[in-house]
Amino acid sequence: MSANLTPLISVSGTFEERVQKAANLDLSDFRRRFQSKQVSTIVDISIHNQCNLECNHCFQREDISGTSSSSSVSRAGRILDFLDSSENKVLLFPREPLMYPPVLALYESTGCQEVSTNALLVAERPGLLRTLHERGIRDVLISLHGLSEAHCTLTNMSQKDFDKLLKAIRAIVADGFNVEITTTLYKNNISSLDDLPELLIDLGVSKWW
Repeated sequence: MSANLTPLISVSGTFEERVQKAANLDLSDFRRRFQSKQVSTIVDISIHNQCNLECNHCFQREDISGTSSSSSVSRAGRILDFLDSSENKVLLFPREPLMYPPVLALYESTGCQEVSTNALLVAERPGLLRTLHERGIRDVLISLHGLSEAHCTLTNMSQKDFDKLLKAIRAIVADGFNVEITTTLYKNNISSLDDLPELLIDLGVSKWW
């Protein structure tokens, strides 16, 4: 069985034009169109554009000029106010949520128990783990794209930061979270993937995908 799906919001143009149109979206019009739908809806919300890495493969690398974290979280909160998360799946896409902890309140309000992070800040500020627990987070998704050289090449990360990442993963596991590792395949990491499972087992992660 198939169905014709139409977006609630159709925004065309360049990336910058689409961002500006989204920023000027009339939420009352969005609410009217959303509430007229008689089907469940998946809503993706890009929250803010802060990150402490510049990964080569990141789809959110383009700068969103004039968009602050606070205003972005506020707008996302307004959208969530009239979304029924029990009937509609809400996906949150901050670049690095731990750089702006107020964004974690949105996870709590949607009942989302899974957060994606590069985990570097955990090594510097272990108290963030308590915040994750308080917000109901159970599963932590972390990208690890191979052993040191392969991962650092893709993420523009230093060896020092790679060591911090491994330390952070161990700390997150030890604090009772389920840690899932995601790996992006590319030409420079294929040769190191055979050795990656041994590292993941040693780190104590729950899932690799």
